[in-house]
Amino acid sequence: MSKLYWKITNALEAQVKKFVQPSGVKTGLLRHKEDGRDKNFEATMGWLGKQPTFKSVSNFNGEIMRQVHNICVFASRKMGRLYQQGLEFSMKLPVVWGKRNGWVTGDGFSSLRAENDNGTKNGLVLVEDCPDTQIPWRDFSTLDNATYASLMEKAKLCKIPAYRPIYNVETALEALDKGFVLFTGYKWYNSDYRLKPPDFIYKFNGSIIGHHAINVTGTMPNGLYQQPNTFGKEWGDGGVGWLRTIFSKNQYPIYIEEFIPLETRIPLFIRQNEGRVVRTANDPECYKLENGTKRYIETLKDYHALGGKNRVVKQELLDAVPTGVPYSLT
Repeated sequence: MSKLYWKITNALEAQVKKFVQPSGVKTGLLRHKEDGRDKNFEATMGWLGKQPTFKSVSNFNGEIMRQVHNICVFASRKMGRLYQQGLEFSMKLPVVWGKRNGWVTGDGFSSLRAENDNGTKNGLVLVEDCPDTQIPWRDFSTLDNATYASLMEKAKLCKIPAYRPIYNVETALEALDKGFVLFTGYKWYNSDYRLKPPDFIYKFNGSIIGHHAINVTGTMPNGLYQQPNTFGKEWGDGGVGWLRTIFSKNQYPIYIEEFIPLETRIPLFIRQNEGRVVRTANDPECYKLENGTKRYIETLKDYHALGGKNRVVKQELLDAVPTGVPYSLT
C-alpha cells in the first residue's frame, strides 16, 4: 500500500510542479521520504564543536553542466561526484535504473534517496561507457535489456561505500574542508529563476515554483556557501549561486557520500583522461596523459599546440599516475 501511495502521489506532484514552473526551467526534486535509519549513519566526522580554522574552502573545479529534463537529482549528483571523486560518471544509467525501478516519475522527477540508493547499492560507470546525451527524453531514459544488464554488472565494480546525513553546520564545514561535497535540495522560488548581480545570492522570495536538488562545494570568508548549479554557465555567476545558509526552512536534508577507494578510482581516472591536458587546482603546470603516464608540458607553445585548454583534476589522482617523459613537439 505504501509503494502504491508514493507512486500515485509522486506522479501527481510531478505533474503539478511541471505545470507551475516557468518555461525553460527544469528542476525535478520530489518530496523527501523520512527514514529513521538515517540517524544510524550520521556523519559526525570527529567534530569537537570548535569553529573551523579555515577562512574559505572550495571543492569546485569550474565545470558546469546544463540539465535538459527535470533530472536535478541525477545532474547535481553527477556534478558533485566529479568535484569530490574526480571522475565524471554517467548520469544516464542511474536515470534508466530509476525509471525501470519506480524511482523516476515523468521526465526525470525523483528524490534524493534515489541516488543515495543507486550509488551505494548499484554502483557507477564512467560517462564514456554510457554517454549522457539528453535529447529526447524517451531515448535518454531507456537502454536495451542487454546493454542495461552489462552496464549494471560493470557498475558493481565502483560503488559509493556509504552515504551519510549531516545535521549541523559544524560537521558540514568540516566535511567541506575534508574534500566532501554536500548533496541536498531546496524550495525553488521565482526570485531564484535568475539570480541577480553583483552578489548572485539566493533570496527565496516570491512564490514557490518547484523544488530543486543541488550540491554545495565550499564556503567563503563572508559566510556564503558556494553552489554550482545545473542550469549552464549563463545562469548565476558563471553557473554558480551563493547560499546564506544550508540549514533553513527552505532546505532538504543534507547528505555526503564517502570516497570511493583510491585504488578503484586511479585506473578509471587514467582511462577517462587519456589524451587530455590536465592540471590541479593549485598548480598551473600542465600534463598530457598519454599511454597511462603523465607527461609534463614544457613550453607554452606546446600547450597551445595541444589546444590551449586544460581540465582541473584531483591532486591525489594525478599524483598516482606514473610520470612519463616530458611532452615536446620540437
